[in-house]
Amino acid sequence: MHYFDNYEEQTYWEDQAFRQHQEKQRTKKKNDPEAGESLDNAESLANKRATFRLEDLLPNELAQACAVMQQSLPVDTLSTLIPLLAGFSGLLKLGTRVAKSHDFHVPCNLYVALVCISGGGKSPTKQRLIDLPASHIKTDQSNHYKRLIDQWRREEAGKSKNERMPEPVRYMPHLTDITPAALTQHLVNSEELKLGQLLIRDELSGLLSAVEVDTKSGSGTGEAQFLEAYDGGPYYSIRVEAGSRCYESCHLSVYGNIQPEALRQLVNGDDSKGKFARFLFVHLPTRVVTYQDDDPTEEELATWRHAESVLKDYASRLFKEPPRHYRLSQEARRHFNRWWEEHQRRIN
Repeated sequence: MHYFDNYEEQTYWEDQAFRQHQEKQRTKKKNDPEAGESLDNAESLANKRATFRLEDLLPNELAQACAVMQQSLPVDTLSTLIPLLAGFSGLLKLGTRVAKSHDFHVPCNLYVALVCISGGGKSPTKQRLIDLPASHIKTDQSNHYKRLIDQWRREEAGKSKNERMPEPVRYMPHLTDITPAALTQHLVNSEELKLGQLLIRDELSGLLSAVEVDTKSGSGTGEAQFLEAYDGGPYYSIRVEAGSRCYESCHLSVYGNIQPEALRQLVNGDDSKGKFARFLFVHLPTRVVTYQDDDPTEEELATWRHAESVLKDYASRLFKEPPRHYRLSQEARRHFNRWWEEHQRRIN
C-alpha cells in the first residue's frame, strides 16, 4: 500500500526535526528560567491531556478506527479527536446547532489549527482524519454536478442568455483556496442547498495572512467575514458590479496546520478582534515514534481497510443527517459552565 511505502523517508525527517527541536528546548531551559518554567507548564498540560481517551469520547468502533489511523503518528487523544470533529463538522447540514441552554445556541462548526514543528505529523493527520473520510462524498458531489451541468447544457442549448435557466449550483464540501468574495458566493450557494462547508489550508498562516492583506488593501471585508461566519449569522451585501449577495445563515468550519513560530508572529500579543480566540489550537505532541520495518501482514492490511471504511461510513451518516438542535445534558452543562467561568476569570 502507498501508505506504508512512503514512511522510511518521512520517518527520517520527522526524527531529525524532533531532535533539533528537543535540543533547542534543552538550551532554552538551561539558559532562561522563564523558558524552563514554560516547559514545566507544558509538561503539566501534557499530563492532563493524557487523561483523555478516545474510547470515552467516541463510539467504540469509531474510536478504534481512529486509533488504527493514528498509531504510527506522534499524536494523542486530543490531537486525534479535534481534527476528526472539525472534518465532520463541515459535513453537517445547515441549521445543525448545539444549545447550552434554552436561550443560547450556536452552529456546530469548529475553527481548528493543528500546531507543530515542520515534519511533526500535521499533514498525515489532515490526510487521514479530514481528507480520507470525506473523499467519497467529494467524488459523489463532483459527479452529481457533472450530470447536472451536462443536462443543463443540453436543455439550454440554442437559447439566448436571457432565456436560459440559471446554471446549476456547484457544491464542494472542502475548499482550499478562495477569495473573500468567492467564499461569500459559495456560502450563498451552500444556503440554497442547505449544506455546511469546510475551509482547509495545509498552511493556515497563508489563510490568516490573506485575510489581513484583504482587510488592509483589498475589499476590506475578509476579516469581518471570517469573524462573523463563526457565529453562522446573516450576511447582506450590495456591490455595483457584483450586485447583491446575501444569506440568512451559514455553516462554516475551518481547519489548518501551522508552525509554532508562525503562530507567534501572527498573534504578536494582540487579538483585540477575537480572530484567534475563535480557534482551537491543538498542539501535536513532540516525540519520536518507532515505525514498523516489516511489511504489513494481511491482517494488518485488513484492519487498516476496515478503519478507512468506518471513517467513511460515519462521514456519510453525518452528511445525510437532517439538521437538528442538540442540547447539553445537565451534567455536560455543569462541566461547561464551570470551565467557562474559570476561562472568564483568566482572561479578565
